[in-house]
Amino acid sequence: MDENFLDALSEYELKIQRAHRSNFLRAVDPAFYGVWQAAKPHTMLSRERLYDFYSSVTYAVRAKVRGDVVEVGTWQGGGCIAAGLAIANAGTSPNESVRTVYGFDTFEGHPKPDSGELDVWGRDQSVVYSELDGRPWAKADYQSVRYAFDQAVGMRCRVELVKGLCQDTIPKYAPKQISVLRLDVDWYAPTLFSLNLLYPRLSIGGILIVDDFGHHSGARQAFDEFFSKNGLQSKIFYTDYSCISLIKN
Repeated sequence: MDENFLDALSEYELKIQRAHRSNFLRAVDPAFYGVWQAAKPHTMLSRERLYDFYSSVTYAVRAKVRGDVVEVGTWQGGGCIAAGLAIANAGTSPNESVRTVYGFDTFEGHPKPDSGELDVWGRDQSVVYSELDGRPWAKADYQSVRYAFDQAVGMRCRVELVKGLCQDTIPKYAPKQISVLRLDVDWYAPTLFSLNLLYPRLSIGGILIVDDFGHHSGARQAFDEFFSKNGLQSKIFYTDYSCISLIKN
């Protein structure tokens, strides 16, 4: 694509972009503004991606889609906070099972990706990782994440934060039934592993979100491979250039 693509946008398109930035939080569920204020110090997610997660969980609760909420790749916990507040704000009937938000993360930073995994700018992520020379990439402190969730959500929703490589922890600690599954682990191996183990547990009518589908080649490769191998088809919705979601049918 032409690197000067933005220069080719019409004045009207630029006007719409400015209007979007100014009015997005006014256009969505009014309750989300408070969620955004609570979550944004603890996340790299844009308002749009965070709202996608929040609204997906809200839908799952109100539509009575069975199962807990799982996020693989939690970082500082902003996504879990949004999910917890969605559950609290949506309300539940007395007969509905209490939902838990599960946050899986190493809480030590990214593991090294496979060689040849590229970001949207064509940079080999294994090379970027090596250039860090042992410094952690996107590390978050477990206790700080737990504290942030407790401060923002409190007793209104249960949370289970699980520390370690997802390949080690998911088989032991993931719930048996999931209503919303959000994957934000960037690389091929953990994305494919998570899909293999967790997508079968996603309820019919549940929502899958893949955060880095358009940003990291490994995430997209894993998604395409999993859906092709299993003969699955579903309508994909783009939140933005990278983040996608679908409803399991």
